[in-house]
Amino acid sequence: MTFKEFYLVEKNKPTPAQIFIKEIAELTKRSENTIRMWLLEKQEPDALAKSLIAEKFGVNPESLFPPRK
Repeated sequence: MTFKEFYLVEKNKPTPAQIFIKEIAELTKRSENTIRMWLLEKQEPDALAKSLIAEKFGVNPESLFPPRK
């Protein structure tokens, strides 16, 4: 394999952030775009999605999604 081919293999690997978004999308049965909207605080997950995410991380939903000001 050439130097450039090694680079291309690495370049095409998903980042930790992309993996995180994909895992949350699979967990909540939502699209990756929806998860990005939650992260940007342009949308808010419903109660079921909040509880699923909180359970995954072992915390309460209120700490993950504090009230907006």
